[in-house]
Amino acid sequence: MRSAPNGVGLVLAAVLAAAPALANGPATASTAASGLAVGSQDFRLVVNANPQGGASLTGQGRLEAALPANGRLALDVPYAAPDSGAPSLGPVELGADYALVGEGRSRPAFSAGVHLQLPTATGAGLAPSLSATVRKRLPGLPVLQDVRLEGKLVGGNTMQRQVDAALATTLLLAPETTGRAAVGFRQAASGGQTHLELGVERRISGDSSVSLMVTRGPSDPDYDLRTQLRWKVSF
Repeated sequence: MRSAPNGVGLVLAAVLAAAPALANGPATASTAASGLAVGSQDFRLVVNANPQGGASLTGQGRLEAALPANGRLALDVPYAAPDSGAPSLGPVELGADYALVGEGRSRPAFSAGVHLQLPTATGAGLAPSLSATVRKRLPGLPVLQDVRLEGKLVGGNTMQRQVDAALATTLLLAPETTGRAAVGFRQAASGGQTHLELGVERRISGDSSVSLMVTRGPSDPDYDLRTQLRWKVSF
């Protein structure tokens, strides 16, 4: 089930990573090889469950490449296999992120990105988005590692437009175990929604981990439970 989406992602990311090198004129073998070094692949297998029963299997492939001036080019290829029906490709997203301001003694780090959602999923349209993150480490505290303010503005047609914001923190629970706690808010055409998110991730090896995530809206008695296996491969 993963081969087709990941294959598409690999080809697109290789072309995008090689394009800057090839656009400057005839490329030598070393230049072409450098352009095709797309960096890392991030594969995830996620199981979603809810109190009413039933589960859906979803996955995501991610390809990354370095950009000039401390930037990263990323291609995310999600797909889903519902408990009833055929597997389908999700909305593929292409994005570029930059670390604009480094963290100082009293200054938080600031990063921003430009993303484009491609109409690869049923009902999805072409939707650009802008994202920004402000992050400050907390080295003097034993459990809290950082605090982050995350924001994302999604464009597109009227039904697709939305604003996401979250206040999040990373928790160091054990040498190989981290946690995440966040309060998020989404404003869309259908109205506003606030949700809470709690998660824990255990690193199995340098390239793999398993995590458990629970999200819940304060006015919704249901919750979303996700178990995630993740592998990251560099080349």
